[in-house]
Amino acid sequence: AVAEGYGACLINKPELVQDMVRQVRNQVENPNFSVSIKIRIHDDLIKTVDLCRKAEAAGVSWVTVHGRCIEERHQPVHYDAIKIIKENMSVPVVANGDVRNLKEAENIHQITGADALYLYRDARDGTCTLAKAYRLFA
Repeated sequence: AVAEGYGACLINKPELVQDMVRQVRNQVENPNFSVSIKIRIHDDLIKTVDLCRKAEAAGVSWVTVHGRCIEERHQPVHYDAIKIIKENMSVPVVANGDVRNLKEAENIHQITGADALYLYRDARDGTCTLAKAYRLFA
């Protein structure tokens, strides 16, 4: 995706992301229609916050933040970055990255203050974890 100019490379094109959100928002008349973005973080966190604020100004409903930079794959997630993004947004922020079980979900929620968590694709605790994680945000 990055080589083709979309996906994670859009972290370097905040005006384009803003325009994309605005275009979608302007095309849908239903005010209850949700428009969201999922991003990675930029090496310069100020640029990430700027992108999120631009998306918010354009009408994004929520932002999912994968707490790693483009080049990072299995490195630790930067939960501190998600926390800073959350502190600078008024729309909900969803934390993403290494949420594999309830204990991690509770810890990530505590660190980031995120409004929701994007669960790990191989969550081993199944629906029990989902139900318990749900109660964190209820």
